[in-house]
Amino acid sequence: MKRLKVIIFLCIPIWFSCQNNSPATHETKFVKPAEFETQREFWTAWPHDDHARGYSNTEVLLEMIMAVAPFQKVVLIVPNDSIKNHCYELFYELDIESDSLDLIEFPYEEFWVRDMGPVFVKDQHGMEALLDFGFNAWGYTPEGHQDDVLDRRIANMLKLPVYQPGLTTESGNHEVNGKGTLILTKAVEMNRNPGISIKEIENIYKKYLGANNIIWIEHGLLEDRHSFEGPLPLGKGDSAYTVLTTGGHIDEFVRFVNDSTLMLAWPYEDTVCYIQRENAVRLEAAYQILKHSQLEDGRPIQIIKVPLPPLIIIKMSPGDYVYDELRKLNYENGHVFPDGKSIKVIGAASYLNFVITNQVVLVPVYGNDDSPPSWHEKDQQVMEIFKSVFPGKLIIPINSLAVNLGGGGMHCITTYRPL
Repeated sequence: MKRLKVIIFLCIPIWFSCQNNSPATHETKFVKPAEFETQREFWTAWPHDDHARGYSNTEVLLEMIMAVAPFQKVVLIVPNDSIKNHCYELFYELDIESDSLDLIEFPYEEFWVRDMGPVFVKDQHGMEALLDFGFNAWGYTPEGHQDDVLDRRIANMLKLPVYQPGLTTESGNHEVNGKGTLILTKAVEMNRNPGISIKEIENIYKKYLGANNIIWIEHGLLEDRHSFEGPLPLGKGDSAYTVLTTGGHIDEFVRFVNDSTLMLAWPYEDTVCYIQRENAVRLEAAYQILKHSQLEDGRPIQIIKVPLPPLIIIKMSPGDYVYDELRKLNYENGHVFPDGKSIKVIGAASYLNFVITNQVVLVPVYGNDDSPPSWHEKDQQVMEIFKSVFPGKLIIPINSLAVNLGGGGMHCITTYRPL
């Protein structure tokens, strides 16, 4: 077997990393192709840490790569030479062909490539470019974040022009159908850009994502609330922290599956606790907005309801990565983190944080050997929905809880380069 192809671009000076590190000209317009359109490459990044002991991000990532690599090119970002060599050995053992996987080496802190990685677009002439949105770690780091430069470094590697739209945001909050419709969560966009009006935000997305039809959803799922807002009530005096979550990314609950059809997360009938009841209210509001909205050509949006997974609550303690990050936060409303004591957290679990590739759809599932039968039944119900929606693709279930315990899912640790 041939050795894997590795591309090394380490510590490239920022000032050298882009040819067009500025807003585009008035005449230049772009479009972001949808994820369900043909892809040139599937991108992801190697995890630095596990979010909680006993839950392996690496195992989830390897399952994903093994599922996609037989069918299309996978580009894996690695942080250093040591990890690169480890991947050499690992992928050799897994018998992944060299033509299926490229390793590129850059320094980075987070592995949420959807949000701090490259955003590939096409201009009106079909030429490829990258967008460099601002990144402030989902509102946790107002002064900026070192991963804000990653997309510029990648643009330099690929010798592609890169443009700065002048907006702080993440692709996990941009759901596009590739024809002109964009759906996003208002709470997220306004949190990242407090000094910019909705009209100004829309004008930027019209120019840089090709969005001539923008649909705003007020709020995301409650368990995606910012962690510094404090824990969520579980009932009977109990509570659980969110896990460094985004504040309401759209890819947790609304996803396009083709240019006229989307999936919408939908609550259980038995909403027995505050979190479930609040999600039911939010999703009903989202449904009403989507039901009364139109696509860019005036057609109605086809909506497929997909049940929410069960609430997944686990304990974390000092030494767990997310616990140690939660203890550093400045909490609102006078909340004091119980430093040194174990806490409960709620995983950012969602069936709609799935990944579409050319021939494979990766679907989160949550049933395991220790879970109740109802979890497996719900997984199976969801798998049948995905099989009916994507009849020409291979539907592969992957238990993504390890990733969910860090505030996102499989979709959040991947991105795509359109053909």
